[in-house]
Amino acid sequence: MKGLRIPEGYKWVDFSDKTYRIAAESIANDDIPLLTIAGSGGSGKSILYGIAYAQDPSRTLCLASTGVAAFNLASKDIPAVTIHSGLRLSPRPWYDPEKPYPKAQK
Repeated sequence: MKGLRIPEGYKWVDFSDKTYRIAAESIANDDIPLLTIAGSGGSGKSILYGIAYAQDPSRTLCLASTGVAAFNLASKDIPAVTIHSGLRLSPRPWYDPEKPYPKAQK
């Protein structure tokens, strides 16, 4: 794939898979900011984060949903922090604890 830098630890990735090829090519060639990589456990999000980070580390911010996910990325030399830490959001309730919690609408 033209212009795509594959990190050393990800040389095993099968880019003949259409989904991975399209995602990797988009990461490498588009100037559009990549806002999120979502998927279930084991779907390959960390692989795509690694590829995105390898393209331009100075323009890449990896935010993970949990501390464990951030740790796992950091163990692969991809600097990552939790979303709350990266955006400097305090872990506080977004509702008034004095008011009753609203019931779901049927």
